[in-house]
Amino acid sequence: MRDVLVMVVNESYEHVLPTIECPTRLLWGARDAEVPLSVAEAALDLMPRARLRVVPDVGHHVPSVASSIVRAELLEML
Repeated sequence: MRDVLVMVVNESYEHVLPTIECPTRLLWGARDAEVPLSVAEAALDLMPRARLRVVPDVGHHVPSVASSIVRAELLEML
């Protein structure tokens, strides 16, 4: 099971990101130590219709720690 987890975590999707045509929001914790902000910035450069919102004082678990921000972003997309 650990081998599968390692494989999934290390898999790259960079080749797919430029093909995403729908509007996309990236919500990133400013203090994410597991996946640093530089990863989001690199993804943003590859995604033609993406926007990045950095959530201050939040780490890796944005949906559970900042659910009101996630909700606001979703409502804004409607």
